[in-house]
Amino acid sequence: MHRQIGNLMSSEEGANIEFRVGRDTFRAHRLVLSARSPVFRAELLDRPMKDGTNVVVLVEGMEAPVFRAFLTFIYTDTLLEMDPEEEYTITRRLLVAADKYSLERLKLICEYSLCNHIKTGSVATMLELADRYHCPRLKEACFEFVRSSKVLLDVTETEEFKSLAQSAPAMAKEPAYDMHRQIGNLMSSEEGADIEFRVGRDTFRAHRLVLSARSLVFRAELLDRPVKDGTNVVVLVEGMEAPVFRAFLTFIYTDTLLEMDPKEEYTITQRLLVAADKYNLERLKLICEYSLCNHVKTGSVETMLELADRYHCPRLKEACFEFVRSSKVLLDVTETEEFKSLAQSTPAVAKELVFNFLARGLEKAGISRWNQEGQVSVIRAST
Repeated sequence: MHRQIGNLMSSEEGANIEFRVGRDTFRAHRLVLSARSPVFRAELLDRPMKDGTNVVVLVEGMEAPVFRAFLTFIYTDTLLEMDPEEEYTITRRLLVAADKYSLERLKLICEYSLCNHIKTGSVATMLELADRYHCPRLKEACFEFVRSSKVLLDVTETEEFKSLAQSAPAMAKEPAYDMHRQIGNLMSSEEGADIEFRVGRDTFRAHRLVLSARSLVFRAELLDRPVKDGTNVVVLVEGMEAPVFRAFLTFIYTDTLLEMDPKEEYTITQRLLVAADKYNLERLKLICEYSLCNHVKTGSVETMLELADRYHCPRLKEACFEFVRSSKVLLDVTETEEFKSLAQSTPAVAKELVFNFLARGLEKAGISRWNQEGQVSVIRAST
């Protein structure tokens, strides 16, 4: 997800806001900014915008390198690599921006980084920064520095410093990565939604930008589709039930699967795999493939094999072959109506199953390289 959302920044596809920082211009997406920062949400999401026009924001008090690092973090949840000579200055200003726009994770990253830049000439600036922007770790690091520094030994003896040391707050727990949660909140809140999916009697509202960032197929179908300001694109979804579409959409927004009723998991996962293949969501497809490997049984192996062959799932196919490695299981499988149907509809897959079983049996017997015409090309003598 971080890479795909980050690609929106570099490609600028669908960008609808322009930041002017000195002589530099940065194009961005109101939806992403609003999802990541409640301050941006209040400033931008409810701001009217004519179709085809950009909101222009003049940024003052921040240099372009700082703004670039700030915007990159918003899109990727990571910091740009910085020139060591500029890191201290940029990180200080990033901390200020993070505090202003309520980006707690960025603020903590900056705070930890600045702890490595405490020196005799910077400790006073660091303490002021820590106190003004409520950075307990940075303040504690400053205290530790002056406690161990011979240069500032006299400072630690003053009543003022002792009072300051007692006022330092306890260390707080670092929050986890929160991009998944913040992008996921867009789905539940529906703020800024500009597309509506109708699945049977159910309706799901979503954001073209998020869908396009996550799927190349959605990008081709949706991002270049004109939409008037204040109106939604309506898409009728056929061949997919609402529970499957809900799980599909949840994955797009959160990069995780919904918990499913064990009774429905097998059916939903099959259909999710098909949707993942259609919309080129490789991670979802792999998750579904691994999950279906746990559902291979006598009554389902034929369906699994057909699914694995049609949608190019090598792990699932191998799990099916492994399941029928015993002659009794193979006999039971071949006697099912499902296998007979598979043999008629996809004879190549049924044939591959049988020959895979025979090849494994011959290998155990000391015979190698069995081909599908029934010829034994090499026979090893048993010892």
